[in-house]
Amino acid sequence: MKKLESLLTAALVCGTMCAAVQAAEMSATAEPIRLGMPVQAEQPVVRLTLTEAVNRALATNYAIGIAAEKQAQAAAQVSEVAANKNPSLSYSFGTSKFKEQMQTVGIPIDRVMPGASANIEAALAGLPLDAQTLALLKQTSFWQQLNTIPYRVQVDHGYQNSVSLKWPLWTGGRVEHGIEAARIGRDVAEWEVYRQEADVKYQVTEGFYKLIEARNLLAIADEAVANLQEHVRIVGAHYDAGTVAKIDVLSSRVALANAQEQQIQAQNGTDLARTNLNTLLRQPTNTQIEPVSDDTELEPLNRTLPEAIAYADTHRWELQQARLAVQAAKEQLGVAKAGYLPTVAVQASMNWQDRDFPGFKNEDWSVAGGISWSLFDGGATGAKVTGAKSAVREAELTAEQAAANIELDVTNAYLATVAAEKRIRTTSEAVNEALEAYKIATVRYRAGVGINLDVLDAQLKLNQARTNYVTALYDYHVSMARLEQAIGVPAAEPTPVRPVDTER
Repeated sequence: MKKLESLLTAALVCGTMCAAVQAAEMSATAEPIRLGMPVQAEQPVVRLTLTEAVNRALATNYAIGIAAEKQAQAAAQVSEVAANKNPSLSYSFGTSKFKEQMQTVGIPIDRVMPGASANIEAALAGLPLDAQTLALLKQTSFWQQLNTIPYRVQVDHGYQNSVSLKWPLWTGGRVEHGIEAARIGRDVAEWEVYRQEADVKYQVTEGFYKLIEARNLLAIADEAVANLQEHVRIVGAHYDAGTVAKIDVLSSRVALANAQEQQIQAQNGTDLARTNLNTLLRQPTNTQIEPVSDDTELEPLNRTLPEAIAYADTHRWELQQARLAVQAAKEQLGVAKAGYLPTVAVQASMNWQDRDFPGFKNEDWSVAGGISWSLFDGGATGAKVTGAKSAVREAELTAEQAAANIELDVTNAYLATVAAEKRIRTTSEAVNEALEAYKIATVRYRAGVGINLDVLDAQLKLNQARTNYVTALYDYHVSMARLEQAIGVPAAEPTPVRPVDTER
C-alpha cells in the first residue's frame, strides 16, 4: 500500500513539473507580454520637462483656482468692512392711503381770475414804496396770501420722498479693528494660494519622477528578459550537446518566466504612473508623456539643517498663517473692547411730502449729531472680551504647535534627502560590481567552467542592484522636492534635478 502511494505521489510531481516545463518553453519563445491601461486612440508623444509640467499643472489645477477665488473674496471682504467707516447716502420713496380729511390748499389767483396778480402789482406800484421795500414785501406770507385763493379739498393719500446721510465719526475702534482683521484674513488667503501651488508642485514632481522611475524599471525588466532568453538558448545548446543536465534547462526557463512576470508588472506600473501624471496635468489619461529632465547633474543639498529650519520659519505657509491668526485674534479682541467706549455719528436728511405724485413739495430738512454710550449691557461686553482673550491665547498656542511640527517636518525631509544621497553612491557602486559579476558568470558558463546557478544568481543580483539604484535616484529627487515644500520654497522656483540614469 505504501509503495502504491509513493508511485502516485511521484506521478503527480512528474506531471506538475512537465506542465511547468511546457509553460516555460512557451514563454521562452513567445514575445514579451505587456499589460497596461487600454488606449482608446493613438495619442501623439508629448515631451515635457519638469518645469513645463509644473507650470501646466499650476495653470489648470482646481485647488489653486478655488484658493484664488477665496483670496478674491477675502479682498472684497476688506472693502466691505471698510465701508462701515464711510458716510452712507440713501433715498426712500413712499406712498400712503389714509382716512379722508379736509385740507386747505392755496390756488394761484391767476387760475381763477386771469390777470389778477398783474393788477395787484400795478396797485402796489402806486403806493409810495421804493423798489427794495417792494421786493421784501413779495417775500412775505402776506404777498403769498394776496396771490392765492384758499380752497378746501378732501385728502385721502400722499407721497413722501426722503434723502438721508449718515456718517459714523468714531465707533470706539470697532470698525478700525474689524478692517485690520479683514486685511489679515486677506493675507491668510494669499498664503493659502502659495500653499496650494507648492502642494501641486510637489505632486507633479513626484508624479514626474515616478514615471521616470517606472520607465527605468521597465527597461531593467526588458533587459533581464532579453538576457535570460539568450541564456535559455545557450543552456539548450549545451543540453543538446550533452554537457549539462536537464535541471539547468528547467531552472533557466523558470527564471525566464519569473522575469517575464516582473516585466508585466513593470509595464503596468509605467502605465499607472503615466495615467497619474496625466490626471495631475488635467489632460487625457492616455496621453503619451515623454518626461525630459531639466538637468544632467545631480543637484547637491546646499543647505544645512539649521539653515533649512530658519528658512521655514519665515517662509512656510502654515506657520505664517498661524502667526497671522494670532494678529487677527488680537484685532477681534479690540473689536470686543470697543463695546466699552462711546460712538459718535452725524446724520442729515431732506424730506418732501405732497398729495400729488411724485411728492416733491413741502420740503423739510434736518441735521443731527450725537454720542451713544452703552453704560451697562448686562455683562455682554465683558463676556465678549473674556472670550476674545481666550481666542488670542488659543491662536498663540496653535502658532507654537505649528512651529514645532514644521521643524519636525523639515528635519524628517532633510534627513530623508541625506539618506537618499548616500544610497545613490552606494547603489551606484553595487551596480558596477553586479554587472562585472554577471559578465564573469556568463563567460565562465559558456566556456564550460561555470555552473548555471552562478549565472542565474548573478542576473538576479544585477536586477536588484539596478532597481536599488533607480529607486535611490527617485527617492532623492522626491526628497529634494519634499524638502523644498517643507521649508516653504514657492512653486515659482522649480526644483533643479537630474534625470534617472539606467545605463549604469
